[in-house]
Amino acid sequence: MNKTKYLLTTLSLFIMLPSITYAECTSDEVKHFKEIEDKYHYSYKIDEQTKKYTITFYSEEAHRYDYVFSDIYDSNCTIIDDKMIECSNVEPGAYDIAIVGTSDSCDAILKTEKIKLARYNEYSNDPLCEGIEEFVLCQKTYDKDIDYDTFASRVNTYKKTKSSQQETSNVEDKEKNEIIIFIEKNLLKIIIITSFGMAVIVSLILTIKSVKKSRRLE
Repeated sequence: MNKTKYLLTTLSLFIMLPSITYAECTSDEVKHFKEIEDKYHYSYKIDEQTKKYTITFYSEEAHRYDYVFSDIYDSNCTIIDDKMIECSNVEPGAYDIAIVGTSDSCDAILKTEKIKLARYNEYSNDPLCEGIEEFVLCQKTYDKDIDYDTFASRVNTYKKTKSSQQETSNVEDKEKNEIIIFIEKNLLKIIIITSFGMAVIVSLILTIKSVKKSRRLE
């Protein structure tokens, strides 16, 4: 399929999906797709300036299996090469993606997925987030509306909890290290005491057995 025609057809096809009846792909076509479907995937990144996404779609056999997008046709989609399409200027939101098998007699949807692109988080670059970038309110994207006071309160609570957990962890690590150091310094004594204790136990067991045997012989 001509690539320009492919892109235009692909971007417009999803608009007509409800009215299209697809011809079934053969079992061999479906089986072949199953063997390569993991190679059909996408990645995305957000632009901090525009607050919009760029999605890159990767194809293994673009001439046989086409991507079909919903609502992404308002963006700028460019064919990078035979196995890659890049769509920029994509607004945050939920999108449907279908991979359609195409041949002389087949145009069946073989796989569907949904993309959820969260909104850019304006607080992610706030000084309060320094050192706690893993916290949900400090990540690059966050979909819920939240005022600054609530943001600051939750960040400070997270910091206190993290600090407390770190202190507890440090105490536990210190105690473990002290035990290890004690064992290393007193290893010979521990071995001697343990060996002596085991010898005593064995001796007691043998003595008890001997007494019981003597009683049976009386």
